[in-house]
Amino acid sequence: MDSYQDVLNEHTRNISNQPDLYQDAYKLANPDALNDKNAALNDFKQNVNKSKDYSGMDKVVYDHFYPVVNDYYMPMQNKRNGFKDAIDKLTNMDPDSIKYNDDYKLGINMLAGMKAAQSENNLTEFERHSKPLGYVDGFDGYKAGYKLGASGINYSKANKNKAYDYAYAKGFIAGQKDISKVAVNEARNRLKD
Repeated sequence: MDSYQDVLNEHTRNISNQPDLYQDAYKLANPDALNDKNAALNDFKQNVNKSKDYSGMDKVVYDHFYPVVNDYYMPMQNKRNGFKDAIDKLTNMDPDSIKYNDDYKLGINMLAGMKAAQSENNLTEFERHSKPLGYVDGFDGYKAGYKLGASGINYSKANKNKAYDYAYAKGFIAGQKDISKVAVNEARNRLKD
C-alpha cells in the first residue's frame, strides 16, 4: 500500500533499508499504483466514477484513490456527497469524513424505508421510533409521493428534508407509472369487449 500512497502523493520513498520482501512487493505494486492513479485522475476529469466496473482488489484500490483525488483537487464546497453516493449505490467513498458518513447512512436508511414502503402498509409507532434516521422519511415520503402520483394530480414539491423529498419524488414517479399501467389495461379490456 505504501507504493500506492507514494505514487499518488508524488513522493519517492527510500526502500533500500527495508527487507527484500518489502522491496519486491513495493516494486511490483508501483506500476499498478500508477495505472490506478491515472484511472482515478482521468475519471475525475471526465466527472465519472467507474467504481462499479471494478471488482476485488482493483475495486478497493479504485475506491480508495478516487476520493483522495477529489480531496486533493476539489474545493471544499465540492467535496463528495455521501447522500448522493448512497442513492447512486456507490461504496462509501470517504470513510474518514463524519459529515459524509452521516449523509451516506441517511441515504442508505432512506432507500431501505422506500423499499419497505413498496410492500408494507404502515409503520407502527414502535417502528417509527426505533428505525434509524432517514428510514421513516423514506417510507413516508415514498408513500405520500406515490399517492399523489397515482391520483393524477400534478407534482408539487414536498420541501421537508432531503430524504423525504427524494423519496417523495421517486414515489410520485412510481405512482404515475402504475396509474398509467392501470389506464392502459382498462383501455385494452374495453377494446376486447
